Amino acid sequence: MQESRDIATLSVGGYKSCESSPDCPTAGHHLTHLEITVRTIPIDTNRVAFIGTGKGAARAEYVELSDGSRKRSGNQDKNEHGVPLWVIDVLVDDDEADRAEVVAVKIASHDEPRTEKWKPVRFVNLVAVPYVAQGTGRVALSMRADGIEGQGAHAHRKAGGNEGQAA
Repeated sequence: MQESRDIATLSVGGYKSCESSPDCPTAGHHLTHLEITVRTIPIDTNRVAFIGTGKGAARAEYVELSDGSRKRSGNQDKNEHGVPLWVIDVLVDDDEADRAEVVAVKIASHDEPRTEKWKPVRFVNLVAVPYVAQGTGRVALSMRADGIEGQGAHAHRKAGGNEGQAA
């Protein structure tokens, strides 16, 4: 299993004064602005099976309002390169787990990724990305992949080996 080079930054509020740093956006508000560097976690798709549900949708774009709240803009979200984002629901069938679960996997693609209901799905470069959930403050995981084997730009990978290998 290779270590991912992708890095995300999370901001977390605490309850200490931040008066020592005048540039801190939380200065004077009795909060400490912490930045934690988090690596993505590669998923070994040879150990976990993913089963298609046939369900997926365009990922909604959210905009922040002047009061700090967020709402859907009505547009499809895009990644940093302007590629549309999709959310694909799959069943996780892990032999070591007591129960199966449905997870959403985010994929950037110009074409809508699709899965066949009850058929195995093989993701290209599947990773879990930790983040702090708004509202609960708990760490949660978001799933992301470069694509689905046999679809779009990844159609050639199926015949060329490297199947199921998360990078």
